[in-house]
Amino acid sequence: MPGAPSLIENCDHILLPSHDVDFHFSGRGSAFVRLSKNIAIATTIYQSSSFALDNFRKIPGLLTGKRPGDYLLRLIGEAETNGFQSTIFPVARRTHRRDPNYSLETIASSISKALASGFSLGLHGSYQSATEERSLASEAAILGERFGKWPRASRQHWLRFESQRVLFREVESAGMVADSSLGFPESVGFRNGACFAFPPYDFERECPHRFLEIPLAIMDGGLEAEARRSAQSPQNIADEVLSESRNSGWGGISILWHNPIEPLSVPREINEVFWRCAAKRKDFREAWLTFDQFCAAVLPRYQRAGLLEGVSVNA
Repeated sequence: MPGAPSLIENCDHILLPSHDVDFHFSGRGSAFVRLSKNIAIATTIYQSSSFALDNFRKIPGLLTGKRPGDYLLRLIGEAETNGFQSTIFPVARRTHRRDPNYSLETIASSISKALASGFSLGLHGSYQSATEERSLASEAAILGERFGKWPRASRQHWLRFESQRVLFREVESAGMVADSSLGFPESVGFRNGACFAFPPYDFERECPHRFLEIPLAIMDGGLEAEARRSAQSPQNIADEVLSESRNSGWGGISILWHNPIEPLSVPREINEVFWRCAAKRKDFREAWLTFDQFCAAVLPRYQRAGLLEGVSVNA
């Protein structure tokens, strides 16, 4: 049977780029700690001389006023040059040592500029938000009050949640239209076997949930781990995953690069994959959309099928 047509004119496949803000410059002390940790990770885990050298070279710059990790404004510019916008997922509050190093206010100005340029705002649920604290709704409210716009998509920090049942209830209670927490932290591919967005099923109430789960198909750290384990080119691995989605339908999957501007999350050769994929999207008639743009485009199709009734991106 022929596949369903894309909802975007002159487009065969839809991809949702995204960026979880897990580290941002907030002072010399935290930056020095991050660079030191990265050098240790480079030698013990990544075994990457480029990652070690790139981070070592940034340490002297701290003494001359340079700000490693202050990347959001540069990301906006690079995205504009390449003709797309992304979705930024900041953490609203810090309640655990594994939450990011920054406070929301330290990055609020950059996020506001990103939103003004066409980026979407998502909620990066804090480390305990879908486990001990069940606080997604209150964290979404913090972002909504600060930026005058309620986030309509979420992703869990560290992809951590108690169970899919609890996660889905929390996402729905927070009023989200989309979630993208289902991905592999140390691999790539389709964790739930789907290369398209779908409303998860609520087995307790015997009905679909009222939001879309957008599969997280590639994360920068997972791509690095997969390439290291398999000794394959990271670009070939990413191309294979995206090819499977393109061959199977019109897309609706997400990719995640925390900081594609600097080698602070992964080695620079992994960051280069992101920009190569961005450059090649025209070859595949592929649209890169924000989460808000995607949901606004696809909701009518799901609603015509009797799903997500009454759900709106602008609600």
